[in-house]
Amino acid sequence: MKKIGNAEKLMMQMAELVTPKIRDDEFTSDDFIKKTNMAARTARQFLQDQVKKGVLKSRKVRHNGKANNAYSAATGAK
Repeated sequence: MKKIGNAEKLMMQMAELVTPKIRDDEFTSDDFIKKTNMAARTARQFLQDQVKKGVLKSRKVRHNGKANNAYSAATGAK
């Protein structure tokens, strides 16, 4: 049987097409940790609390090759 191509590479390329990317008005928890010098666990908990309070909103994105939450102001763009 003739091999058509690398299925794993094709799947990765397809995932890149359908996975949303981070926008200019968003940041990740890693960005927040670097800027505030907080411990990683504390920073992530703080961000989750802010989402629950309605101060921030989050969505799933692909950033630097891995899945992340992107945070932005709750009143910002959707």
